[in-house]
Amino acid sequence: MVRGGQLLVCAVTLSMCLGAAHAAVDDVAATPYGSIVARNVFGLNPPPPPPEPPKPPSTPPPKITLTGITTILGKKKALMMTQSPKQKEPEYYTLSVGERQGEIEVLAIDAEKRIVVVKNHGQEETLDFENNGARSAPAQPLPDAPRPGVQPAAAASGGRPTPTIPTRTLRLPPAPGNQ
Repeated sequence: MVRGGQLLVCAVTLSMCLGAAHAAVDDVAATPYGSIVARNVFGLNPPPPPPEPPKPPSTPPPKITLTGITTILGKKKALMMTQSPKQKEPEYYTLSVGERQGEIEVLAIDAEKRIVVVKNHGQEETLDFENNGARSAPAQPLPDAPRPGVQPAAAASGGRPTPTIPTRTLRLPPAPGNQ
């Protein structure tokens, strides 16, 4: 019986709370300010989504210079170098097919055609010696270097002729019997 009484008290209290909450909601609509809330006089909207962060400017991938192809011991390798303006020294790469160093990966090497296919920072490139090969400056003789077998000119000594060292006669020991 005691238990039934407690249950009855809880049920009555719950119904009173629900009735009060319903009356509070009805009171907002019944007040003179309820129509303001319904009209949204100030045009309030939910906040806009945050803007996307700005993307950093994309820099072009570094130029790869093909310096050689080797097939030593039957394994093909591509010899390459890159030089970016930020670096003082060039970076050198020796990679075979499927190898990757940093953002440079070798996809194919054709030693007969002298072509290497690489993926440079996600962009596929075909390198050959005519377009992407290392260029060497033509060898030119030094202006002050004498040619082999030729005496340097008198101008090298300030316009005076170069003095020569006098030759010395060879002294041989006396022959036996001529003493």
